[in-house]
Amino acid sequence: MLKSLAIITIGRTGAEVVAAHLASNPALAILPGQNFCGGGDALYRPAPLESKSPEEVFDYLISHCYGRVTNLAWLGLTKWMSKEDFEDYLRQGHRKLFLDTYRGGTSFLEAANHFASTYFRSRGESLEKFSYYGHFSNNFPICLAAEDFSGDNTIFLDCYADPSLWIALISESLTWDPVSALNFWIVNRLCFEKLQRSYPNSFRKVNVRDFFETPDVALAKLEEDLNLHSCKKNIRINPIGFPVINEARLNSLLESSMQIDQILRGSEIYELALSLEVWADEFLKEDILLEKYIKYWRSTTHIAFDISSFIHDQIINKAKTLHKYDKKENFSFDFYHKKIKLNSRNFLNPTHSHSHCLGILEDELIIPCLPYYLRCCILYLKAVLDSYNYDPWTYSDLRKNRLYKKLISESYSVAFIRFGIYDLLEDLESEINIANEAYNNTHASKRKLRDNNYE
Repeated sequence: MLKSLAIITIGRTGAEVVAAHLASNPALAILPGQNFCGGGDALYRPAPLESKSPEEVFDYLISHCYGRVTNLAWLGLTKWMSKEDFEDYLRQGHRKLFLDTYRGGTSFLEAANHFASTYFRSRGESLEKFSYYGHFSNNFPICLAAEDFSGDNTIFLDCYADPSLWIALISESLTWDPVSALNFWIVNRLCFEKLQRSYPNSFRKVNVRDFFETPDVALAKLEEDLNLHSCKKNIRINPIGFPVINEARLNSLLESSMQIDQILRGSEIYELALSLEVWADEFLKEDILLEKYIKYWRSTTHIAFDISSFIHDQIINKAKTLHKYDKKENFSFDFYHKKIKLNSRNFLNPTHSHSHCLGILEDELIIPCLPYYLRCCILYLKAVLDSYNYDPWTYSDLRKNRLYKKLISESYSVAFIRFGIYDLLEDLESEINIANEAYNNTHASKRKLRDNNYE
């Protein structure tokens, strides 16, 4: 019997890379884009579609989200489609076929599966030739009813990104506080783990890191798990509407992941996340808090990874009682996460307690090429300039500073441009110019010997 495949994710986990690889297998019909995450209603929440008309259901499932600045789709079926593919899609009559065959009164998952199947049928594809049809979609574990996982018609692919890789991935899009975001990662992973223990036959766990490091091996293993024949490269297809896999980007993310691991290693929240599978069984013996969290999530609308609620804190505090923590000192962690308060809400006006130049200690600082860490470094350098304003006799040209020289090097300046924050470097240059002009006369080498003291 033809089964559906739901590729599920917690935010940005690299699941789109897994989906693109799978879609290259001609035995799989994977819906392009990132779908079913919400439109007019709150994003990443349950969609009560049972009582809606077929037109309303289709409009919900086809909904897209667009960037406020770029106006490009970042969510929806056509997210990665070319203009030609988009225009071709509009001619295929997907909406009409969906409305003609949708029987109504179905669950969210059933409606999503019907949307996917009619997409391929509208393109003239016979589903009988496929082993699976599926979609890369919503965070189903906290949106679907438990009975949706008990059937045998849908396999859920849990695209798992370990903590440091997940932080690297989410940090590409926005400035998130990594430490607070780990609370979100832990709580959501517990929701996933709970369901996988309850419905083991409905889930397959996929390590996204494997698809970054050894994609051919990872894909062959997953295809075997799905009882698919692993096809040769010359048989694979180029699926429509999927992202082009950029190896340079993936390697950059792996490097950032390694650096983030070095920064967070030894901190309590990170060690708690790394050891989740060790203490999860004990935690899940009583899951009242998780049930409360799911109800809480469904009653809210925010989508920020670094917003920690009271229920998050309760879950994390309980988890800490099950985990033995040995504190370790880490200069980079203290620099970023004890001295600076920077998150997705205050990134334009962050706070900090840096007060002076750290000298040779700057050489020990690990700096991933990601917005959060680049913003923190700029904030620190501006704090050094502020210290000169407070005490001009400590002034030194910031362009001689170790950290400044690193940030203006090609590898880092390219990152400032890539993430649209090059203006931070430009603002820093302007402030350095002002400081240099203001304090030029405070240095003895710049002054003539005068008899001011005797006037």
